[in-house]
Amino acid sequence: MKLTIEVGLTGDEEANLRLILRQEKGKWPAAFEPYAAGAAEEYARMFLGQRVFTRGSDMREYRLALLIRRAFGNKIPDEQTVCDLFQCTLSQSRALLRAVMSKYQYELSTAINETLAAVIAKAEKIQGKTLTSSLLATKM
Repeated sequence: MKLTIEVGLTGDEEANLRLILRQEKGKWPAAFEPYAAGAAEEYARMFLGQRVFTRGSDMREYRLALLIRRAFGNKIPDEQTVCDLFQCTLSQSRALLRAVMSKYQYELSTAINETLAAVIAKAEKIQGKTLTSSLLATKM
């Protein structure tokens, strides 16, 4: 289902939102669409009785799972990004990420694997060895 919506934000609010989401002005407001799509899916699933939660933490976890699939391109966001979006502390964002990866481990298995592969691919060389080979050497 395709939607076109208007959100009543002031210019300052829109600028702040763009900063929080780390988006360039030229890519705005299209960069906000995946977030809006996640919110619309959350409401649709709730109205259909498919995802009805009684605890706030369950709603936050489901919301983050939707954002991982839609807004983050099926990659696990870093803890600071979760802090920025959910207005929480770093330790709260870690707990939220752990809960989401545990509760939605099968639905997000591709996202978890792709994120791990990206981290390993970015490993820097340490004293002429890759980080992964240095870690393997210390475990032997």
